[in-house]
Amino acid sequence: MKFDINKFLEMSSRVAFALCLLCGFLLWIPSYILPFDIISFRKNYGLVLFLVFAFSLAIIVSYVVWWLLSIISKRYKQHKRKHKMNDILKNLDPQDKSYLNKYLKKGQTSVYMDMTNPVHIKLKSYGVIQLPLGTNLGILTTFSGFISPLAVEILNKHPEYLK
Repeated sequence: MKFDINKFLEMSSRVAFALCLLCGFLLWIPSYILPFDIISFRKNYGLVLFLVFAFSLAIIVSYVVWWLLSIISKRYKQHKRKHKMNDILKNLDPQDKSYLNKYLKKGQTSVYMDMTNPVHIKLKSYGVIQLPLGTNLGILTTFSGFISPLAVEILNKHPEYLK
């Protein structure tokens, strides 16, 4: 059986949130609001309630920290990818620039690729040109592809890269 920490944290954070609310309610709600005697219940089970409250709060905090770290990690990876693509587009060869310029002047992002052309191979390996999903290269050497949306976005902001 495979243990998945993400599913455990999601499930246990929901349960922990409910337990935390319940224990917090039983520990700190004023006794004059409740219709039953909470004082004797707190004397008998107060330590257990506090331990359950502390443990469930720790699970909630760990889930929130995990969630924040995953968001920060995704943003960092996006920033790193954008910075790398920016450097690639700054340092393109004149042949690569003329190939991309031919399509972007017309406003096209779909390109015709020939895998025997070294310019196309290089742009594909850099990630500037991509293949559509489900493309089987098999025996084909020519097919259609598209310019990466990130590359188009950067080239629209910095048209001087293609000069």
